[in-house]
Amino acid sequence: MSSKDIWMTDSDSHIEEPDAVWDHLDPAFADRRPQAVGFTNRIRPNRNFSWLIDGALFPKPWGHGAIAMGTPPLTDHAKGKPVAIASQTLEDPAARIADMDRQCILQSVLYPTLFLQNLTDDLAFEAALMRAYNDYMAEQCAAFPERLFFAAPVGLRHVPGAIGEMRRAKALGAVAVMVLGTAGNRFLHDPLHDPFWQACVDEDMPVAVHVGWGHDGLVSTCDTVATSYMFGFDISVLMGAYSMFGGGILDRFPDLRVAFIEGSTVLYEALFKRLNAWYSIPTVSPWGSANKALDYVKGGNVAFSCEGDEENLAGFAKLIGTDKLMIAADFPHIHFEGGQLLKAYEVVAQNSELTDHEKILVSNARAFYRLPALRHRAAAE
Repeated sequence: MSSKDIWMTDSDSHIEEPDAVWDHLDPAFADRRPQAVGFTNRIRPNRNFSWLIDGALFPKPWGHGAIAMGTPPLTDHAKGKPVAIASQTLEDPAARIADMDRQCILQSVLYPTLFLQNLTDDLAFEAALMRAYNDYMAEQCAAFPERLFFAAPVGLRHVPGAIGEMRRAKALGAVAVMVLGTAGNRFLHDPLHDPFWQACVDEDMPVAVHVGWGHDGLVSTCDTVATSYMFGFDISVLMGAYSMFGGGILDRFPDLRVAFIEGSTVLYEALFKRLNAWYSIPTVSPWGSANKALDYVKGGNVAFSCEGDEENLAGFAKLIGTDKLMIAADFPHIHFEGGQLLKAYEVVAQNSELTDHEKILVSNARAFYRLPALRHRAAAE
């Protein structure tokens, strides 16, 4: 099988936020509108723009807490990608559709880039920034309503606000809400967040726990971009997985639909082993969940995204079940081995160790996000 044999459902791609997002910012915050600022970056010369938000740079280009991102799309890094800027930003939805067509991507669920970190401790301002983003995405995705979809970031550090924005985003057309692996320095299983999980169940709104730099304490200790990716980034989604499978969230809310987006399948496997190891040891009693981690995975409404270069992908699929695995392009980010764009599908489609390719490439993501069934015109001819 090749990527040309099937039109695929992409569970996780991104936009690089353009300045046009902030045209939707509440007028009350007009004086604090984010600004793209350029600078000379001697450490990573092509990462030469950041957003100025509340007097700080996001992403922070160097020093403790440094992060590398593709936003704002003014950097030499963004300009050097073999992808039109208007496609990266979704300012031209037709350009994004053309990129999808070239790779046989039928439907794509889009996530933010900038909101993979905490931007301000002013939670009212954070909420306004997220509202602006969600309004922009609803407007742009409406150009191709059967092919472009978005997951809405919400600010879980303020639970009532997160509930309100989740409901508003669903009315706008969002197919999921995005949270990070922690709510700042609080674990997701903190009972303070329980009203949010209940509201998501009540609204039948899936929750996507996306990898990112959510834990401020972890991020602040990282002294380079390399350490921030290894620890601030990779570890955060494992903390979110712990909260779901070891912290009791899925005991209290068994009907919650939750996916883990862009984490490493190798790290998930290691986490499951450690959770099982500690589960029955008296030293850590009382354990936070009633069952072992894989019981929730196999029995619940749980999914994991994956990319084509995941180590032991077939083994992970066997461990959790092929009906739990959703392919992701992560377009237009470049995390695939060798910095290649849009290779995940072809690699997975050609992986002879995997079974049920159609589930992984199409139907699992469509079922999790409740996307409409759609056949591409080329497939119908």
